[in-house]
Amino acid sequence: MNFGVLRVLNDDTVAAGMSFGTHSHDNLEIISIPLSGDLEHRDNTGTQAVIRRGDVQVMSADTGIAHSEKTHRRDQEVQFLQLWVFPNKRGVPPRYDQQTFRAEDRHNRFQQVISPSSDDAGVWIHQDTWFSLGNFEPGTTAVYTVQKPGNGVNVFVLEGDVTINGQPLHRHDGFGLWQTELFRLKADSNEEGPAHCWINQNARLSPGYCEAGRSVSYSLNPLNKCVFVFLMTGNIVVNGQILDKCDSIGLWDVGLVTIAYPAESRFLIIEAPIN
Repeated sequence: MNFGVLRVLNDDTVAAGMSFGTHSHDNLEIISIPLSGDLEHRDNTGTQAVIRRGDVQVMSADTGIAHSEKTHRRDQEVQFLQLWVFPNKRGVPPRYDQQTFRAEDRHNRFQQVISPSSDDAGVWIHQDTWFSLGNFEPGTTAVYTVQKPGNGVNVFVLEGDVTINGQPLHRHDGFGLWQTELFRLKADSNEEGPAHCWINQNARLSPGYCEAGRSVSYSLNPLNKCVFVFLMTGNIVVNGQILDKCDSIGLWDVGLVTIAYPAESRFLIIEAPIN
């Protein structure tokens, strides 16, 4: 299920002394952002590195690359985000890059960490996508300006509470905006919560909550043709298909989705074009 050019957003935890064994990717830009602990990386190009909180790692796996990740310390678990983005060109050689970013440079402001250009701030990838991190004290307001006309923006809250254009968001909430030149963010708590922004290509992400016994219909943007539903808590029925906690379902070539709630439920809807 594609979310615009974003293929996957993994919120991963690796237990102390454990690993993700060697596995392969191709035609992807892979971004890893440690949240806690030290993560050791190895790949078949000979690269071996350790990434830590404050680092951002990118890897172009376009003509194919095999890599593994494990905890660098046997007594320490690792939490990290890993995002897979489709590149804007195919068949480029494998590439690895890593950079450390100072926390004070994202204090009460957006800190750019990824862009499409090696001449711009942060590391770069093969896609017209910008990523920014931010850590805001309570009551602070910041304005984010869209880098390229026509791009959408998605914000993911790692910790704390924020309000974006009047919409309250909490830990691990996501919020998508499109057809806009900027948005305003207000911090409601001071937990460090990087806000990751990327192009969504007319996609949108909608967190939802509903009480037991209700039913709603979700209408897609006419530009979009597919929708992905992930159930966080409770039980729901999507177009007749029963979902339990942590289940998901994808639907294609639909314009309307009906969701019934046998139990109090929280869920996430991601809507995107097929291409």
